[in-house]
Amino acid sequence: MGCGLYDSAEPFDHTVLEMLWAPGADTVDKTSEEASEETSEETSSRVLALLRQSPTLSARQLAALLGLSQRAVELQLAKLKSAHRLKRHGPNKGGRWEVLP
Repeated sequence: MGCGLYDSAEPFDHTVLEMLWAPGADTVDKTSEEASEETSEETSSRVLALLRQSPTLSARQLAALLGLSQRAVELQLAKLKSAHRLKRHGPNKGGRWEVLP
């Protein structure tokens, strides 16, 4: 019959899936985006609070304290540095963080 994966040489049946969006579905997306921004802001505030108390914390230590991945904390630190809310002094090992006003 053939050397394909299927035993039948007949054409495949095609299924059409029609999706209808519920009224107001676009507001759900906006709410989700707003919730994500609020969560990010909350995380940023928590990172800044921890660094005010212990400016020598590493990304790994912050991640453990916050219950986040190290990568998520590194992204938050980068975001805070680019927003001029945080500055790093010294090397990666042995340096410290300065929380800016």
